[in-house]
Amino acid sequence: MDPHPVIHLTDFTIMSSHGEHSSLLDNAQIFLQLTLDGDVVYETLRGEREPNKQVWRVHDCVNVPDSDDISLFSITVMLDSASHITTQIGSVDLTSQDISAKGQTLKITRNLVCPNIVLEFSVGRGPDGSSSPLSPKSAHCEPDAATGTPLNTDVDNKQTPLSDDERISSLQINDDLDFKVLDSIYASTLVEPDVEKRAAMLNELGDRLLRHYQNHHRLESLHRAVSVYADAVQMAAPDSPQKFIYLNDLGTSLQSRFEHLGNITDIDKSILTLQDGVRLTPDGDPNKPGYLNNLSISLLCRFEHLGNITDIDNSIRVQENVVQLTPDGHPNKPGRLNNLGSSLLYRFDRFGNITDIDNSIRLQEDALQLTPDGHPDKPGHLSNLGCSLLRRFERLGNITDINNSIRVQEDAMQLTSDGPGKPGHLNNLGSSLLRRFECLGNITDINNSIRVREDALRLTPDGHPGKPGRLSNLGSSLLRRFERLSNITDIDNSIRVQEDALQLTPDGHPDKPGRLNNLGSSLGCCFERLGNITDINNSIRVREDALQLTPDGHPDKPVHLSNLGSSLLRRFEHLSNITDINNSIRVQEDAVRLTPDGHPDKPGHLNNLGSSLLHRFEHFGNITDIDNSIRVQEDALQLTPDGHPDKPGHLSSLGSSLLRRFEHLGNITNINNSIRVREEAVRLTPDGHPGKPGHLNNLGGSLLRHFEHLGNIADIDNSIRVREDALRLIPDGHPAKPGGLNNLGTSLLRRFERLGNITDIDNSIRVQEDAVHLTPDGHPGKPGHLNNLSSSLLYRFDRLGNITDIDNSIRVQENALQLTPDGHPDKPGYLSNLGGSLLCRFEHLSNITDIDNSIRVREDALQLTPDGHPDKPGHLTNLGGSLLHRYHHLGNITDINKSIRLREDAVRLTPDGHPNKPSYLKNLGNSLLCCFEHLGDQAILALAIEALSTTALFNVGSPSVRFRAGIAWAQQAQKIHHTSLLTAYSTLLTLLPQFAWLGLPMHERHRELTKAGNLARDAASAAIEAGQFETAIEWLEQGRSVVWGQLLQLRTPIDELRHVQPQLAARFTQVSNRLQQTSTPFRTSEASDRHSLEEVAREHRRLTAEWEVILGEIRGIEGFGRFLLPKPFSQLKSAARSGPVIILNMSNARCDALVLMPGLDDVLHIPLPNLTQAVAEALQNELNDLLSEPGRLPSQLERPVRRKPLALDYNSKFKMILARLWSDVVKPVLDALAFTSPPSNPSRIWWCPTGPLAFLPIHAAGIYDAPDPGNCISDFVISSYIPTLSTLIDNPQVTTPHPFQLLAVAQPNAPHHKPLPGTRKELKLIENCAKDIHFVALIDDTATVENVLRHMGKSTWVHFACHGVQDISNPTDSGLILANGSRLKLSEIINLSLSHAELAFLSACETATGSDDLSEEAVHLAAGMLLAGYRGVIATMWTIGDRDAPLIADDVYSHILMGGKPDYTQAALALHQAVRRLRSQGASFLSWVPYIHIGF
Repeated sequence: MDPHPVIHLTDFTIMSSHGEHSSLLDNAQIFLQLTLDGDVVYETLRGEREPNKQVWRVHDCVNVPDSDDISLFSITVMLDSASHITTQIGSVDLTSQDISAKGQTLKITRNLVCPNIVLEFSVGRGPDGSSSPLSPKSAHCEPDAATGTPLNTDVDNKQTPLSDDERISSLQINDDLDFKVLDSIYASTLVEPDVEKRAAMLNELGDRLLRHYQNHHRLESLHRAVSVYADAVQMAAPDSPQKFIYLNDLGTSLQSRFEHLGNITDIDKSILTLQDGVRLTPDGDPNKPGYLNNLSISLLCRFEHLGNITDIDNSIRVQENVVQLTPDGHPNKPGRLNNLGSSLLYRFDRFGNITDIDNSIRLQEDALQLTPDGHPDKPGHLSNLGCSLLRRFERLGNITDINNSIRVQEDAMQLTSDGPGKPGHLNNLGSSLLRRFECLGNITDINNSIRVREDALRLTPDGHPGKPGRLSNLGSSLLRRFERLSNITDIDNSIRVQEDALQLTPDGHPDKPGRLNNLGSSLGCCFERLGNITDINNSIRVREDALQLTPDGHPDKPVHLSNLGSSLLRRFEHLSNITDINNSIRVQEDAVRLTPDGHPDKPGHLNNLGSSLLHRFEHFGNITDIDNSIRVQEDALQLTPDGHPDKPGHLSSLGSSLLRRFEHLGNITNINNSIRVREEAVRLTPDGHPGKPGHLNNLGGSLLRHFEHLGNIADIDNSIRVREDALRLIPDGHPAKPGGLNNLGTSLLRRFERLGNITDIDNSIRVQEDAVHLTPDGHPGKPGHLNNLSSSLLYRFDRLGNITDIDNSIRVQENALQLTPDGHPDKPGYLSNLGGSLLCRFEHLSNITDIDNSIRVREDALQLTPDGHPDKPGHLTNLGGSLLHRYHHLGNITDINKSIRLREDAVRLTPDGHPNKPSYLKNLGNSLLCCFEHLGDQAILALAIEALSTTALFNVGSPSVRFRAGIAWAQQAQKIHHTSLLTAYSTLLTLLPQFAWLGLPMHERHRELTKAGNLARDAASAAIEAGQFETAIEWLEQGRSVVWGQLLQLRTPIDELRHVQPQLAARFTQVSNRLQQTSTPFRTSEASDRHSLEEVAREHRRLTAEWEVILGEIRGIEGFGRFLLPKPFSQLKSAARSGPVIILNMSNARCDALVLMPGLDDVLHIPLPNLTQAVAEALQNELNDLLSEPGRLPSQLERPVRRKPLALDYNSKFKMILARLWSDVVKPVLDALAFTSPPSNPSRIWWCPTGPLAFLPIHAAGIYDAPDPGNCISDFVISSYIPTLSTLIDNPQVTTPHPFQLLAVAQPNAPHHKPLPGTRKELKLIENCAKDIHFVALIDDTATVENVLRHMGKSTWVHFACHGVQDISNPTDSGLILANGSRLKLSEIINLSLSHAELAFLSACETATGSDDLSEEAVHLAAGMLLAGYRGVIATMWTIGDRDAPLIADDVYSHILMGGKPDYTQAALALHQAVRRLRSQGASFLSWVPYIHIGF
């Protein structure tokens, strides 16, 4: 078969007419391409050049199929230059008609498109493989001459485009660049015979290519620009007068390529080339400043990449020369000033010298001033000035700087039309808006920051070198908005755009480490929100990559080290891998070491190092770590100027470390300083700032610890208040919300422990349940929230006993443990707390499994806690507690011995002054007491007493802990007659006002006092046993009617103080009055209308704290040292100035009467050996049984109309009670007072009974079956009662200049109560007696609470004839039933302060009954009347008869209003006589015994 026909192309010769001149063709290679129908199908071998000639021969054969399908083919001459740019020189197109017949060969000579180049070759038809060489023929043509001026580009900064240049005229390239045309132009330059013209043409071509890159960001254009600039430099002779121009342009293009790709070789070459160009530029050349300027910019770029200080110093030095060489008025002077400002800004960023940033701003302001309106560079100068103002704001925190930064950047944006410069200005504006948001927290700023950065991104074309940076910056703004609003879309988008930024950033680019770091920030924040461990692992990975890519000495290296340390810290908090925290500290120490003094980042690196040291301390308890943490954070604070936006954060962080050291060592200075710096952090943080909730929350933590140490209730109130404020400022969905709820719950729990308000514990559980609910599974904070919820449930169970609470407590605690990885620093605490809940359930249900498990988990907690850890003493004492309870249950001596040993270790490891030491000592004392009870070893008891006494005598710690320790101390000292017994009681009575603190609500004070039990009576008995009768009286006065005494203190006359210190007296009076109002707020008071009950209670506690401070100031004045302190005996004995006062004291140890006599300084002691507490309690129970029989119920709500006929044995029982009181109590006293026979005029006597005697009718004691007089108390004396001696001391007989008025109130038909028709008669009888005085009657609907209170304020005497209520559950709600069933409560009565009041007659049921639980507090209506200011009160001990009451009232008023002259001092005698008269009429004991007189 014949070979395929082909067309043979051979003998290729390429000739140039440039002669012997040097040209780019000297080092170039030439080859040919065959194109068939537009497709390149073959490339020949490289041609060989003939020696010393511009002639190349290609020894190759090109065979083209001779086919009808191929109508056109071409031969293209290609040039591969020394710069490795392949360029098309020209081509020859052929058709089949151009070819001779088969067997013939033609020689074809063609001038190419490029002038001065000739191609010759042979062509013919034939079989495949044949060819016939022919000799070539040359042709010549001249190129066009190049025109124009040298390139003179003054680059303002690396973001500013090169200035437009009009000098290229012969080579016009449109924006839509055709690289084929370019190749032709390039080829035409290569055949230019004039070397200087050829170099100029190449340089002009480079200009156009560079301009095309700047406009369209096509990397190919930049590569070609660099290559042709390099060709121009190579082409130019060493002595060429234009060579410095070409060097400058090549250096500038290399700098542009470095900015795009980050290849360090490019910037090195750029600097060397520009230096050569500057060196070759003659002095005085007008372009020299521009070339120096470009050299400065390249030095700055390399500094940004490598951080070599020499580069930035040289950049500034060169730039200063540029400015100096540029005459005033030169159009480029503003740009050069601006560039010098930029270099100074970069040096400031590296070293923090404030002079640099001030000079930067000054120069940029000068540049701006010199730039006329409308100039294209004005927006750039505005934007750069904004950047410098931003940096100064970040350093100094002056809000004016950030506002001005935003203003000038907004101006820059407004002056810039959509184009290549606008995205940069938008991006910079976004940075300033972001910083202002971080400072002020205005959500509009962060929204605007994201908006303008999205606009910047939208205007930035793909491939633009600025696109990755703008993506990364947008990610930073999205991250900050996520931190504020917690919209998960923001963090997802932040990660997405930062990943895009990273993908678009080539390896080796100088910005790659920063973008990796930013991605690490977003991943770390996502981890904190969602708890996905992959996120924090990736955060660490990308930050490690960032660090690895950052060369030593680079200014960003410390930042990447510090941020990597933060990510390692976060993973440590989650997984507790000790390697992470050690590495975190190591890299942060490196960050601090590499950061020069004065650098603005140094405070932040120090602060972060302090945080990592703090966390390692919390894990291991090494005191060196916390000391170092505080030291470096104090350094950070010292280096942070006032007004700096980071100052609040550094203050708050220092507060954390000080708090932890306080928790470890108990030094009060640390917690005081912690509160101080955190208060400062809150004060310096503007409202709306996203950091404010965190600072408030942290302050709440320090206040909480201060409260736990000193027990000042104002601290816990403030802790709750600031944490509520913090929670209110955190938007729903924010990741900080669960933590804020959790912390608020902790503070509420602590206040519940102190005040016992059930609302607090309910609210604590509610907010902690919310915290758990809002915390996603896997989040590192979830176990802590579960743990705290468990604690609150435990406390509520302890208070209310609901078994569901303790079961839930254990369940959520077990969940917390399950979610906590091994090695986590919080795991021991969770184990110990679970042990506490199990112990509590064991105490309730006695399931031995619970106590065994409690011990097991607490042993695990102890084992996991390293020596020296601040929590170790707590775990030791808690384990000791579980062992103690198992010992109680099983009696294994090993358990109690181990309990003692563990608790001794806890005490030993706890420094003196630590707030927990009192608790640990008390617990040790309890274990020692238990051991003593088992072994009876007196040495062990001595150790127990020592531990308990030391606890009680501490001046720090919870008052309740110290009080309970004191009670145990006193009890044990009493048993063995220990010499410290009286000291124990003295200590307890001193603690009592703290235990029942004035700042507590009244019902809470009463609740606390029920825990005090028989303290005052037991203390008095001990003093009596020791023969210290005066001390016994002082202690009884100090320990009884505590709440009434506190209220009376608020009404103390201060005439003497007013004379000495009028301003202090005025403050004391003002606060006392306000405190009195909040002590017992009316249910209709304005305070209740305006505020919640909690706000009123909080105000009351605040006023109490203020009152105590003022009290301390008063006691510091000479002569006022005992102001409002408990009265000494020298004052108390004056209570007997009007007659004998008999104090009846009763305890389990003994019963005694202590008598004060008028005119005698000594106390008369009368032992009552036949009376015991058991006997008195039996009498009280018998009386209660009698009063509770059907028809004779001592109802809480009614004054009976008339009782049923009494059973015979009823009177017999009543006689027995009264006879026993006569024989065991009254007769021994009367005998000692020498009352041997009934006097004709009985004298007054005052009884002050304690304990069960306070509920027995001492005033009616007697043998009522005896026919002769002298066997009952009323035969000898007129009896009155007093709750305390102060009743008689503080209510002297004073005639008040006030118009006399008698108010009589009756309510015969109260809804839901039995009618009292006798009350109308009662008021009529009183009115008949009061004909000559001012008498006001309120009856039925007119007797409203408001009316009655208003008239009480005007009346001297008041009489109530109505139902009475004794509220057992809340005694201060006891009261008198008035119109429409409303109740005039005791709490309202005691709020009165009536200086003119004299007598109150309470003709109602149970107005002097009191409460068994508060026998020493006299919580009844009669005592309330005394407190309101009435000097005497007629009251009833139980229900009275509706028929008897009018008779008693008529007799009493007939006497005390005799002759129209009211005399309340006769009230006791009048009642005495009225009761005798009723008794003489055959009335039952129940009818006349209830009536008593109280007071003067």
